[in-house]
Amino acid sequence: MHIKQIIENSLPSGGANNIAELERAAGLANGTIGKWGKGICNPTAQNLKKVADFLGVTTDYLLGKDTTGTVAPATKPQLKLALFGTTDVDDETYDEAVRIAQAAAQIREQKKRDKRK
Repeated sequence: MHIKQIIENSLPSGGANNIAELERAAGLANGTIGKWGKGICNPTAQNLKKVADFLGVTTDYLLGKDTTGTVAPATKPQLKLALFGTTDVDDETYDEAVRIAQAAAQIREQKKRDKRK
């Protein structure tokens, strides 16, 4: 499988759900990943790392060397995009959303415990 196909298969269902959105979110020029896929140019280590970090996978996975699909923990830009649909969110707003999500998770866990009683 070629790098572009691997990237397309790794795109999340929410947030950046196409190559152009991923390029914008990762700070790449429009068409960069398409050029990688066509063999017009090869990704630099820095750009490959940006895409891998954004997708939560390893660079080896994107290069087809690691087929396990091992996913790294989500990065802050990934979470911002998933929560808000953009990475252009200040840290205070992001931190507040994380606190709300953590509180909601605690409430769900408490309800599960109460239901088992």
